[in-house]
Amino acid sequence: LKMALCTPVGPRSLKPLQSTVFFRPSHAGMESVQLQRGSLWCVAAKKGKKKGGKQKKGPKSLIPEKPKVTLNPYTDMNVVMHSLKLIDTYNKVSGQRLLEGDVDVSEASQLLWESPQVVVSHGDEEDPLFDYANKKALELFEMTWDDFVGMPSRKSAADVEDVQDDRSARLTQAAEAGIVEDYEGVRVSSSGREFRIKGATIWSIMGGKDGKTKVGQAAAFDTWEYVDGEPGVLTAEQEAAQVEGGEFQEDSDNSAVDDTAAKEVA
Repeated sequence: LKMALCTPVGPRSLKPLQSTVFFRPSHAGMESVQLQRGSLWCVAAKKGKKKGGKQKKGPKSLIPEKPKVTLNPYTDMNVVMHSLKLIDTYNKVSGQRLLEGDVDVSEASQLLWESPQVVVSHGDEEDPLFDYANKKALELFEMTWDDFVGMPSRKSAADVEDVQDDRSARLTQAAEAGIVEDYEGVRVSSSGREFRIKGATIWSIMGGKDGKTKVGQAAAFDTWEYVDGEPGVLTAEQEAAQVEGGEFQEDSDNSAVDDTAAKEVA
């Protein structure tokens, strides 16, 4: 408890000061101090340096800090290097390209970030934490980069024993074989909306000095549907066809049909 109380000594001709009782801190706790008229006592917090020469810090601002927002994470050098590792390891274990066409190293991180397919990865901790998600993944999981990265990857699936067991089994399989293809599983967004991913590829990320040490796992997919039956977003193939002028419609089996191709057949 810090207090400031000053009782000035007035001339004898003025009205006598009344005695005042207040409490001040002491080694034994709080002790009372009685001030008689005509006396002076001043207890105040001194400004400046504390003992030891350290500057006393003022009170923290009552205005809440704004949540951190990372804009364009693909420009961060750590993300750039991680993106290159994802692309390289995927190509080696699958024999296919994660990004289509000839990709310049200087553009790879941005192209992976803007890829129409979902790409995520987590580390090799005992309880693995997400360390990457591209823009499409964040949209699907309804999260920001700062909320997603650092979150335990198990939280991407419903907290249901069967779902978690299936997820763990597939991750173990991928760790042993280096890659698992055509994986299907249910995941959940931050709002609680569940969706089933289809045709996903899960692969091991290799690193270390020898480049042969597993440092994490990644997954990529471009097809999913919401469990509630509502249509999901377009797959990568559908979006590519739209760019080329095709229009997609849903048939009775909820499968995508290229309207342009249908007209040519007709």
